[in-house]
Amino acid sequence: MWVFGVFLVISILHQTTSSSTETQQTCDSCRVPLNQTLLINQPDLYYFATNPQPSHFTCKITDWNDPFYDFQASDEKLSTFWYPARRKVRYGPYEYVLWGDQYGQRLDKTNIDLSDLNSIGNQDCLVENILNTSNAKFLVPQMCNSNHLFKCVASSRTLNHHIKSYCSSCPYCFDNNSKCSIQENSSYFTLFNSIPVSNDMRVLCPDCFQSNTCFGKVNMVLTFNEKKRTLYLAIYSPECIYNWKNKSYIYCFTDASDKLRKKVDIDLYLNQTKHPSRKDRSVIYNVRLEKYMGTYWCEAYSIKNRRETRHVVSNNVTAYKVKVGNEFSVKLKIKDVCSHADCEDTDDVSDVFSYFKGKDLVTSENILGNEEDYAKIRLMAILNFDAKSSAEVLIHLSILSDNSPEADYEKLQEISLALPEYFEFLYIKSSEFCNGEHQDNLTWPPALPYQAVMPEELCLQDNGFPVWRVCIGNFLSGYYWDKIKGSCSLKDFGEDTVALHNFSAHEITEDVIHDVTHIVEHGNLSVSDLFYVSQILDKFADNATSNVTLFDASLDVVNELLKTNYSVLANAQDQFNLTDTYLRIIENVANNLTESQNKGLTIQKHQILVHAFNPLSENASGLVLFQNLTVKNIGNFSDVHNWTDVDLALYVPTEDIQSIRHSNLSNVSIVAVVYLSDSFFYTSNSSNNTPNLVINLNIPNYDTYLRSRIPVLIRTNSEASNESECVFWDYGDLVQPKKGTWSTLGGEYGGEFENDTGLKLCYYSHLTHLALLIADRFNAIVLEESSLTNTVLSWITAIGSLVSCAGLMGIFATALTFRSWRSRTGTQILLNLSVAILLEIIFMYVNDTVDMNCTFPGFVLQYLVICKFSWMLVYAFCQYLRFVRVFGPMPRHLVLKSVIFGWGFGLIPSLTVLISDPETYNAEAKFCYPTGISLYLGIYLPILVILSINLCVFCKILYEITSGRIEKVHTRKNRSQHVKLAVLLCSVLGIPWIVGFLFNIVSSGLLKTVFVYIFTISSALQGFVMFLFYVAFNPETRAFWSRTLSNKTRISSKNSMSVSIIS
Repeated sequence: MWVFGVFLVISILHQTTSSSTETQQTCDSCRVPLNQTLLINQPDLYYFATNPQPSHFTCKITDWNDPFYDFQASDEKLSTFWYPARRKVRYGPYEYVLWGDQYGQRLDKTNIDLSDLNSIGNQDCLVENILNTSNAKFLVPQMCNSNHLFKCVASSRTLNHHIKSYCSSCPYCFDNNSKCSIQENSSYFTLFNSIPVSNDMRVLCPDCFQSNTCFGKVNMVLTFNEKKRTLYLAIYSPECIYNWKNKSYIYCFTDASDKLRKKVDIDLYLNQTKHPSRKDRSVIYNVRLEKYMGTYWCEAYSIKNRRETRHVVSNNVTAYKVKVGNEFSVKLKIKDVCSHADCEDTDDVSDVFSYFKGKDLVTSENILGNEEDYAKIRLMAILNFDAKSSAEVLIHLSILSDNSPEADYEKLQEISLALPEYFEFLYIKSSEFCNGEHQDNLTWPPALPYQAVMPEELCLQDNGFPVWRVCIGNFLSGYYWDKIKGSCSLKDFGEDTVALHNFSAHEITEDVIHDVTHIVEHGNLSVSDLFYVSQILDKFADNATSNVTLFDASLDVVNELLKTNYSVLANAQDQFNLTDTYLRIIENVANNLTESQNKGLTIQKHQILVHAFNPLSENASGLVLFQNLTVKNIGNFSDVHNWTDVDLALYVPTEDIQSIRHSNLSNVSIVAVVYLSDSFFYTSNSSNNTPNLVINLNIPNYDTYLRSRIPVLIRTNSEASNESECVFWDYGDLVQPKKGTWSTLGGEYGGEFENDTGLKLCYYSHLTHLALLIADRFNAIVLEESSLTNTVLSWITAIGSLVSCAGLMGIFATALTFRSWRSRTGTQILLNLSVAILLEIIFMYVNDTVDMNCTFPGFVLQYLVICKFSWMLVYAFCQYLRFVRVFGPMPRHLVLKSVIFGWGFGLIPSLTVLISDPETYNAEAKFCYPTGISLYLGIYLPILVILSINLCVFCKILYEITSGRIEKVHTRKNRSQHVKLAVLLCSVLGIPWIVGFLFNIVSSGLLKTVFVYIFTISSALQGFVMFLFYVAFNPETRAFWSRTLSNKTRISSKNSMSVSIIS
């Protein structure tokens, strides 16, 4: 709802001693001063008991700020310790959670007391009773929020200032040398040596880590190469990963196996830490894939600082080694589950499901047929389990034959009817896409995850915006359709829209492409038109991959699209991810075409250029782009003799060229698509900094990650700094609900080129859309935090609007209750201003949430905004009479004249816009409001005029009250009264709106953020400020309410002074 509040600034919205170097042999070792020089190879570690607390499986060193725990093992309540294992998956097995080689491994259930079946459901943690170690089942399930002790570890240098005075002597030493209990002033502090510290199980000790080798923040990125069926894990700043004895602990997991969660192995693929730069170090691993489709993710710990670690988790990626047919998610209910299977003595419900899978779901009677013939059945999740009743589980069926989704769905429906009666299929969904369907008399095509689509029929809303819906869900539970947005209008639409819709529904030929190019070039495209163009290009791409002429024709369309109105492209990207779709189509067609042609290619347009060559046959590894858009192949930068006219230069390093040669890739090509416009690279988090050009660099059939960094020279007209960023375009991945955005991972700014300072040097460790953003440090901060800013501002506006509404209600209640107060001229003007503010808030909410034609709500909102400012001007006039003119008669019929002006002036610009350009309210799809010239003349101009007058009045009043020129009663005000008056006038006269206009003038990203916060907070609280000064802080109204609420004697306000408008 705060969208309008920052409509002026619409471009933004955007934390015992173990041993020293040898084993403890005698008590004397306790008297040895703690060694602070021992490092990670053989650290001097101490083990200690914490206070009883809920399970969190971390021992923060900051816990040492708390008093030491008074530990006595004879106390049964103090003898239970959290065991380092828990369920990581609901109803799954208990797994080790200590960071080490056993992390993620399943515990032996023979040591767990599973006599209580209820523990399967909610007791996800384990405790160990040190007084009951003789029992074989010494581990007992417990609720994770119960309180038990921890055994923790830290290095001697961290604990030195806590225990050095205690270790001057050792009161108690045990024969087994396992622990040393230290007593002082009846306060016990116990050191343990009972937790194994080895490569098998390693507890986290951040202070034992040589953190002076860490220079950045760890990022872990998974990418799946579907063509090669290879899953890569890229780790940036790997030197910050927690390690022990030169082994980094990195773990990857999947749900693609028969287990709910399985740890998978990773193999080192590329080590890019050898580069001299410390900023772009990276290591690439190859993640071993399971046979069938599943979700993969990886975890690690990094050293956040010398006293704290940070849990790092990668993105989730769906990957597979084998895929023949469709993948389905089935929600299955098993009635009387433990009547049909043995539930006793189990810590893992998946064991119970294995019984059904082996005997009931797969049988020779063809219930599911032979598992190897039809589908691979896998348990993915247990949703609910009641040993006395039923269970609900999610299973996946990986179909082993290449059938249509519709055929497989019908077969699964038949299977569900043939299952035993205690089985029930609650739903069947695809785990790959949303199936096409017919709903509300509209035909919806199949859609990929998180893809927004339009129906096959021509169906647009009254404002010309599409009727659409989104495919939502996830791989685990399956994908399904969200509700339909909008309803079909009966009005006729433009010829261009109808033509593009018809083209998208039929076979695409070269003639059709020429017609589409003409429409894109000369038409006034809408978001709907851009959607139909994407469908046409997608269909056309299948033919263009083998025909250079067709590809050339398709680039004509793209060339014109890059000239399209930027705001329309931005809306298309926000709604349908369309610009990302264009980028994917162009990249795929260019790569496939060069692969099939196996020869050089150069296609040049005004806004886009495609150049491809075989590095082996051409004996070249790079290219140079000159300002006249000609391209030349080069071996390296030494091949260029004159850099004056060079706009772009790059080359693939020798190490990668040799790798290509040794890989026997005969048809390999280096493919470069150069975008001379940034129109397709819209992001809502963008700042004023945009790239001069963007280059999409690919080597089909070769790896995305390079063995050596690729140098790229880009000419820019702006002054670069060390904070400038070499970025790449991170696609809006279709398996995640996100849009494309700029990312700095794998890129580093190398400064100015020595041969020509106008060229800036970037290094990249991977291939994709590469660019240079000239940005200072403050803009970089804004880029990273703009999404947080957007959320915070939304909350500020929502809360501020509610508070303002409450304040306005207080003003109205006071006026209704006290006739003498509301009968005053000043109060009546205040009430009119309050009504205008309240109506504006209400219509802002309606405008932002209700789906309707934009003309009426846009007109009403424009009118109310100008009415609010008109009443601000009336208020300013009254204040001028009170504080500046002071003497003289009051204007006759002041209230009547104020009402005519306050509610009438807004009709002039509003009706003018409505009559002259009614479609302007529909141009902005997300918010009903004037756009273009109507916005500037119909809203900005009258507001600026009123604000200018109000600012002059504000300054004049401040001058009068501070210079002592007002009558004596006023000159006796102290400084605090002047401040209060200034705050009130600043808010009610709309002075913060000037800050909003200044936002569009300043260039610094940090200053922009400051301005938008000031503007949003002050504007949202305007009604509340009025309530404070006219009701809460006003002695007269307080007296009114005091008499009404408490029936006390009348409180005199004779000597009080209230800040108010004239009465």
